[in-house]
Order: sequence, then C-alpha cells, then structure tokens
Amino acid sequence: MKPSPSHQCRQRLGTVLTATFFVGALGLVVVEACDTPFLPSAAAIAMTGVLCVLAAAAPTDRLFRAALIASVASVLLSVISTVLPIPLRPEHDPGATELAALLLVTYRSCTVLTPARAATVNTAATSAAALLLFRTPAKFSDPHFGDIETAVLALCTLALAAGVGLRLHRRSSRRAGSSAA
Repeated sequence: MKPSPSHQCRQRLGTVLTATFFVGALGLVVVEACDTPFLPSAAAIAMTGVLCVLAAAAPTDRLFRAALIASVASVLLSVISTVLPIPLRPEHDPGATELAALLLVTYRSCTVLTPARAATVNTAATSAAALLLFRTPAKFSDPHFGDIETAVLALCTLALAAGVGLRLHRRSSRRAGSSAA
C-alpha cells in the first residue's frame, strides 16, 4: 500500500526539521567552543559537544555505544579541565548544548534500550552532565554554584523520569492492545 501524500509530506518535514535542529546544535557547539582562548581546550570542547549531539541523533542500534563514548569523553574533559589553569578554561559557558544533548540521550535511552543498558547510559550521561560545571573557572565558594548544580541534576532526573514514564506508557498500551485482541 502506497503512503498518502500527506504522510509523505509529514515525513519530509520531519526530516528537514530534524536536520535543521542538528545542524543548529552543531553550530552552537562550535560557538561555545570559541569561548575558550586556548585552542586545544576549544577543540576538545567542540569534540565532546559534537560527540554528544551525534549520540543524541544516533540510530537506535548504535545509541548505546555512541552514548557511552560521548559520556566518557565529556567526563574526561571535565576532569582534565579542573587541572588546567583558569586562563585556559572556558570563561562563561561549560557546554549548554552538550548538556541538552546529554539530556536527550538520557530520555532516548529510557525509551528504546533495555533497562540494563538504559541504566548504564543514564549513569554515564548524568555523571557527564553533573561534571560540566567544573569546566568553568567558577569558584566553589560562589553562592550560586550549588543552585546551578542542583538544577542540572534536577534536569537529568526529569529527563530520566520522562523517558521511563513514556516506556511504561508504551508497555501498558501494548498490553491493553494485546488483551483486547
């Protein structure tokens, strides 16, 4: 059976919007990397950001591996950044696009991966998201540092809850559909 023209139009529109979103996200990663005056740091920030965006866009069969690679790279960069002198770190932005991509990875892993794999990815992605703030030269004595870190962890929890909720909803709909048949 041939798909209707409206269905084909929706598919094309979805593809165009997705491509536009990811091209924009990759552009934002590059702009965020330019906030660092030290070229190797800027390249590393761009690389981890691109890895996270690509992991968010990865096909389902490659999501587990891509998410783990992106999360580990992000954690390593955050840990290495703590050792760098302050003038070599990003001045303002620790990677907001990277954080958004990690949240999307968390959500997607809950909905499409097995529970064990989703738990592994979520642990890695949440760790990476929590450590992003350590890339900037912000002082731990700054009164807002704890609030921002709490907000990041709350966003990770929200993405996890949304993904698990959607997975449970799909499971209950399938059971209701199979029992009705």
